Amino acid sequence: MQISVQLSWLEIATNHPQSLRLNLPIAIGKDATSLPQSIDGDQVEQMILNDRSVSRYHALLAFDRENVVVIDQNSTNGMLVNGILIDRSVELCKVLSSGDRLTIGRYEITIAFDLSATSKTIITGAPSNSVKLASTVSTILFNPETGLPQANVTQPSLASASNFPPNFFQLPMVEVQSLHQTGLPVYETTYGAIGGGLGSYIWADYLRIFGVAVDQIVALGLEPQPYARYKRLCLNSQIPLYERLRSNSESCPDNIWGFPSYAWREAWHDFTQGKIDKTCKYLWQVFAEPDLAETYTPRSGNVFDSIDREASRIGWDKIYRYGRVRSLRKTDDGRYAIAYSLGQGNHAFLVAKYLHLAVGYAAIQFLPDLQAYRSQTEDFRAVVNGYEEHEHIYQHLENHGGTVLIRGRGIVASRIVQRISEIRQRSPQQKINLLHLMRSPKAQGNSYGRAQRTVDNHYEFQPFNWPKAC
Repeated sequence: MQISVQLSWLEIATNHPQSLRLNLPIAIGKDATSLPQSIDGDQVEQMILNDRSVSRYHALLAFDRENVVVIDQNSTNGMLVNGILIDRSVELCKVLSSGDRLTIGRYEITIAFDLSATSKTIITGAPSNSVKLASTVSTILFNPETGLPQANVTQPSLASASNFPPNFFQLPMVEVQSLHQTGLPVYETTYGAIGGGLGSYIWADYLRIFGVAVDQIVALGLEPQPYARYKRLCLNSQIPLYERLRSNSESCPDNIWGFPSYAWREAWHDFTQGKIDKTCKYLWQVFAEPDLAETYTPRSGNVFDSIDREASRIGWDKIYRYGRVRSLRKTDDGRYAIAYSLGQGNHAFLVAKYLHLAVGYAAIQFLPDLQAYRSQTEDFRAVVNGYEEHEHIYQHLENHGGTVLIRGRGIVASRIVQRISEIRQRSPQQKINLLHLMRSPKAQGNSYGRAQRTVDNHYEFQPFNWPKAC
């Protein structure tokens, strides 16, 4: 029995979309010589992912007991299905549904197939929780050359939502009526935001200030606090709540007017506490920066507290909605349809007239040699990215000492150096060595006109503002 599977992904090197239609079984890996040519007499098709994060023979897609399954081939990094890591101590074989996302190394591959011609009922083959899914009917089939639907086939019934997003989401435009026919919840709004972070929050803040009602805005995201990821990255990069951000006095994501700025607020707070010297210091910094005084930067805790107050004022808790966006398409009436998941088997659609995209950076990435080391050794504690949670390293240094190698000279590197220096002062009995590796010396900072950035110890002191989406 020959079953065709459509594999779609973004090529890492070029960031261009790629697509293949192959017949099962399909062997996936980075080394063609390590992949099997046939299994049980069936010819195996190969998908080569040339990246160090992928094992030589990483996974096998096959047809087993009337299901399309993915089988881990004892890969180094394992696999994720829809963002969930497959627990190899429980199962090496995972049943797939059309539309599932398979993460192999740094690649995220969308799987699309049609089993309606081969089976009327699908039974999952998972060893621990077999589930009987709804009977399938005819589905939309697509011409792999044109991407357009083939004629004389009917639209799928998706009341069970076992196949999400639905196959018609492969079209560049969807009919709103088709969304309602799935039987899944369909919500409509005027303004929709995807991301749910600072970019979504500030856009919603502008809309509310300009008179848009709270029930006309929906922001889909993964965390209720719009600054949650930013705060987590700050803490990981050693900027605690009492330390200052690289953001100037007037960068107020909670206040589009920029007044009162954080400097005025902090000055007023300290003035009411009787701290006149600090009050004068902050105001002097604002009036004299950057020529006569250092640039004022706000404490991160004050910034997050201010955002909380503004979020409460504009009704962010009514705007934000938890949802992991799976697909986005234009609708036949000129709006946008968003297919999103609220949890396992719990899906919905959002239709918006205007759509704002502020999804931030996709992931924390490693240099190729560090990624190769982690892939080969599975050591995720000794080699870490500065934006990852790595508090265990500082605890080890404080209790046992050790040697740290830092690569890079950005703001995060400088904060790590500062944190290690503080540990040295607190624990002088521990022997702590620090090696700092830079690609090249930095003798002079960037200049514009007569202005030039300061450089000290090969560090260039540079301003920083809020994320671009803001």
